[in-house]
Amino acid sequence: MDESPVVPPVSDAAMAMYDLELRLLLTTALANNKRYTDQFGHILDDGYRLAMEKRHFRAFRRPTHTSKHDDFLVVGVVTTKLDDIGYALYADTSQASRTINSFLYGNEFVGGGILHTHAIKSPADPYRFFGIKHSIYQLLAPSLFKRREAVYLESMGSTTVDGLPALYTIRRSVDLPQYIGARGCVRMDIQFVNVFMALPSGHVRYFINMTINPHGNFPAWMSNQRSAKLYHVMSTLSQLAQIRRLIAAPTVTCIACAFHISKPGHLLRASQAPSTVTASSSAPTSKQRPPTTPSSHAALSVMVAPHVKEDYCKKCFHKARNPQAFKPPDAALAGEFADLVPPSDGQLFRPTTPTGDAPSGDKLLPLEESAIEFNPDLFESLQYQRKLLADMQALLLLSSSTKSSPRHATPSSSSHVA
Repeated sequence: MDESPVVPPVSDAAMAMYDLELRLLLTTALANNKRYTDQFGHILDDGYRLAMEKRHFRAFRRPTHTSKHDDFLVVGVVTTKLDDIGYALYADTSQASRTINSFLYGNEFVGGGILHTHAIKSPADPYRFFGIKHSIYQLLAPSLFKRREAVYLESMGSTTVDGLPALYTIRRSVDLPQYIGARGCVRMDIQFVNVFMALPSGHVRYFINMTINPHGNFPAWMSNQRSAKLYHVMSTLSQLAQIRRLIAAPTVTCIACAFHISKPGHLLRASQAPSTVTASSSAPTSKQRPPTTPSSHAALSVMVAPHVKEDYCKKCFHKARNPQAFKPPDAALAGEFADLVPPSDGQLFRPTTPTGDAPSGDKLLPLEESAIEFNPDLFESLQYQRKLLADMQALLLLSSSTKSSPRHATPSSSSHVA
């Protein structure tokens, strides 16, 4: 599915009630996580049994009284940072939601999007999202089983667990009368509660409690063998942030000066606390970010959590760390060398006088920083992709031919002895 269906908006009162229900699920999950962390044997006491164990990964499951499909409990550690987890999982647009699900679930994910958005990120909580989404999956062979569709509430945000920063994502199926559902799909019920807690070592410990009921003609013994798939999802999660940053690289701009960062070596990610020095030189930012003023930029550095990192160009980053290095010397301010370098008039073109047979015209002046607007239509076009692929193939061919060419033997400097 390329586009999400348009449904009537849900009332604020209904969304507030849904938010309260999801917060109760989060409170229960945090309490269980504390019990299981303090005493690991409580997991077995609650009826779970070990289904799969890998390095930094343990999956448990237990039968339920309401369904023939088991509940899953997954605990483990991801060797990445909490900021990368938040960047990888946050999706406030339909395109971002499809991108995340396609990377995590692979060919099982068919389509989906956002049906209703109630809350998005703010300076107080940069990972806040609350709305209604839908996803379509092909869990098993399409010739034998129909597709499954899930219409669910999703709540994401940041919190603290034992004084350490943490992130949570909650998904729970909801009955939405305004949405009739996708054609040829069976409605499934899901309930996911994911909690990601930062460790003092810099890694992230996760606690996942999930329940899936596909309904219809679906064998339970196949649905209960999802431990290997969960292990693949958690292994991909550590790389998802890097993949999303590579995809969004052509549209990245500096949060302080709105400069388009086209080269990966010029991009530096840091928290907003050490970057308040660059607030005085900040300019109106791009469309991807809210307008930033010196006062609001300084306020953001205080309100945003310290584990959240933003994009800065190399110049603004080093200017914030060492502002004295970017100040002109006293001799330049005194005007001693003022006549050596004429001031710039700010023009891109300068008329030149013809000399001899040279034609007259306007000469383009080189600029250190030229504001080049990114064109997403050109970047996503097949013509541009084919040209980029052809250029890369030509460079690889040239490099391989250079390496394979035989080296010319140089004459020996030694002479024959008479």
